[in-house]
Amino acid sequence: MWNAIFVTLAVLNLASFIQMYRDKRKAIKEEFRIPEKTLLGHAFFFGSLGVLIAMHSKLRHKTRKFKFRYGVPIMFILQVLVLMWFAGWLAPFFS
Repeated sequence: MWNAIFVTLAVLNLASFIQMYRDKRKAIKEEFRIPEKTLLGHAFFFGSLGVLIAMHSKLRHKTRKFKFRYGVPIMFILQVLVLMWFAGWLAPFFS
């Protein structure tokens, strides 16, 4: 079961990173951009690590936007907590 979860998370985060990469390329070429709500949607549905990597890698994409600078790290922390709860690692704190 954990292998399936890991593969799913890897695919979601890779897709998120690719979307950020595509949006950055479109910004450079001054083409029609990917909407921010789409990029944030990728982050919300467990793709926040891919978005964070894109933000803080060589791409440096969307780092000045408040929603991305603060929202995506908060989403990442919440997603880690959800995964820890799902794995049962947080049970001792709530019993």
